[in-house]
Amino acid sequence: MCAANAIHRRHKFVSSNSVQHGDRTQLLALPKWLSPPTGYIKMNIGGSWNRDRRVAGFGIIVRGNTDNFVAAKCGCLEDAFSPLQVEAMVVREGLI
Repeated sequence: MCAANAIHRRHKFVSSNSVQHGDRTQLLALPKWLSPPTGYIKMNIGGSWNRDRRVAGFGIIVRGNTDNFVAAKCGCLEDAFSPLQVEAMVVREGLI
């Protein structure tokens, strides 16, 4: 089920972010990571949520203005009731 869902999401992503050239498909340019202003750091987060089990997984990376690595963290969260709550919980995890 998980693999089928991932394949479906990849297909949906490719079809909405590409152009067809005959029998070839070319992905459009995706936005590049933008560095924060000098003297600042930037935290990027990502996560997944399982509605039935009310759990989430997350990843965090913090980088400086020259794209230098500052910190990273990953983990699991329990009692997650919505994607919005997961986002807030992950931001909190990144700040503590």
